[in-house]
Amino acid sequence: VVDLSGARRFVDVQKFLDSMEQLEIPVVVLKYPDCYDDINVSTIYEEVRLLGEVFNRQDKAEEIVDHMDAQVQLIRERTKDVDEADKPSVLYFGASSKAADSGGVGYVFGTDTIESVFLEDIVNAKNAYGDLGRGVLNGRIGTDIISTEQLLALDPDIIILPTYAGFYSPSEIYESEGFEKVQDLRAIKERRVYALTATPCKSERLEFPINLMIEAKAIYPDRFEDIDLEEWIRDYFMGLYGVDEEKANELMDSLLLHYLEII
Repeated sequence: VVDLSGARRFVDVQKFLDSMEQLEIPVVVLKYPDCYDDINVSTIYEEVRLLGEVFNRQDKAEEIVDHMDAQVQLIRERTKDVDEADKPSVLYFGASSKAADSGGVGYVFGTDTIESVFLEDIVNAKNAYGDLGRGVLNGRIGTDIISTEQLLALDPDIIILPTYAGFYSPSEIYESEGFEKVQDLRAIKERRVYALTATPCKSERLEFPINLMIEAKAIYPDRFEDIDLEEWIRDYFMGLYGVDEEKANELMDSLLLHYLEII
């Protein structure tokens, strides 16, 4: 099974596939959602079902899909009636030092990313970066480096910090010298910067509903005020992996929830 998670790996993966074909070894390729022409949460479900077939665990795969999709539908149901005028502009902002090495202040996620699909199609908010990106994958609007001036011009209502090339908590954005030039941003002044869990880049897969719930609660706190994140995440792990509360707590620790100021 090959995980095809990024455009930079296409050439290497193709070489590997060619080698496997010559050796007559069957290979199953898993593509990251951004690699599809139609970027959609359903491709994650299809991947789980495919793995169920590979390992002859179709029933378990369907059980996992149902568990994930139940959380997706919960969020969709609670936000489906948000008027267009009431949708806040939300920026996925990867606060990585690597961006500074290229003359930028961070990374932003355009419309042709699974993160934007999560935001716009499920949480029902606006991607602040919208169609402004120059595109990095076949002319599509993917992940771009953004300058301080561009970030100030966007001035999003809310900033979401995915763990893109590093883990940053909201307090670091508020207090770090590296971001002192953007302290006039609305999201910073109103303390509406939120971090997602410490999941490796391109590894949303089975645990993506956790980040979905975190951002849904951050964006629409009134609609999710009954959700206690610590309790909800623990229950999600217990239902997803069939583990007890102690093991679920260990899994939660691996997400750096306290460090990232999520709970």
